[in-house]
Amino acid sequence: MTRIAIAGAGDAARRHAAVLGAINGAHLHQLVAATRERSDPLAGAFGVTGGTYDQVRPDTDALVVATPADERVAVASAAMGLDIAVLVDSPIATSSGDADILIAAAATSAVASGCAEPVLFAPGVALGIERCGSLGGLSHLSIRVLHQEAATPPGGASDPTPTDAVWTVGHHAVALALALNSPDTEAAIEARITAGRDGSEEPIVVAQLTFASGLAAHLELGLVSHAPIWDAQAASPTGVVRIELLPEPLVEVDGVDASASPPHPVGERGSSPEHAAFAALEAVGHVAMLQGFADAVAGRGGRLCPLGFGRRVVAVLEACDRSIGRGQPERLQ
Repeated sequence: MTRIAIAGAGDAARRHAAVLGAINGAHLHQLVAATRERSDPLAGAFGVTGGTYDQVRPDTDALVVATPADERVAVASAAMGLDIAVLVDSPIATSSGDADILIAAAATSAVASGCAEPVLFAPGVALGIERCGSLGGLSHLSIRVLHQEAATPPGGASDPTPTDAVWTVGHHAVALALALNSPDTEAAIEARITAGRDGSEEPIVVAQLTFASGLAAHLELGLVSHAPIWDAQAASPTGVVRIELLPEPLVEVDGVDASASPPHPVGERGSSPEHAAFAALEAVGHVAMLQGFADAVAGRGGRLCPLGFGRRVVAVLEACDRSIGRGQPERLQ
């Protein structure tokens, strides 16, 4: 049984802890945070011991790093120095330079390491990537990640601003864009803050991510009060693929439903709030991601998103942030 600890005590850590209870061949081993005051309440809720970052139990096999973003590089690097495998929440760092430090630490370690980007593990996204690959060069790509939860931005401030959406949910949209348009490479981004669709007064970030092929992907990012919308649409002269993750999973190919029935439908009648929450995590890939990590750590195959991919996402987010501040496009190196 793989012993997995979690670093962090916020909403992300709570989601990881809840999902670990459904993972085959692994269990939640410990929960650590910056202070015992932070770790112990959540650890107690899940029936494990708490601790600080430097008190990770020596018999731990793996650590999911769900700390504030500006702490992830230090916590993950320290764990790898103790031969503990790591899965680092995306964004894996708050700058490309810090991401490079993390990747360098992983290069000198023999343990498994990866970026926790759940959308890449969502069943609908896996099918969408496969179908997009058969479309040939894309002529259209649009992605929306409008998230209902007011996630805490990297600096830890409350009352998120529109630009906080870049770092709190933007990584999901960028990861989808890079994966759906693979192997094309990102070249530039231009972003601005604007009003939401349908006359909404809630500001969102609208960005155009340009690829080396010339494709300009349209991204919408926001922390909103209405129901979440996570979707993507890709097209070429030979076909169209549409993916919905939330509020309900759906994959359409040329207008025909190609979705597999989810094990736990999000909107199943009579479902409890706990069931609905778990089903939503399953729909966006959280369950498959942690199962893949546990399997990789145990040597059962598994699947990990490389830290190098996470670094690409960080570079795009940095450039997006600069573009909003400067009011001009930013090139990506």
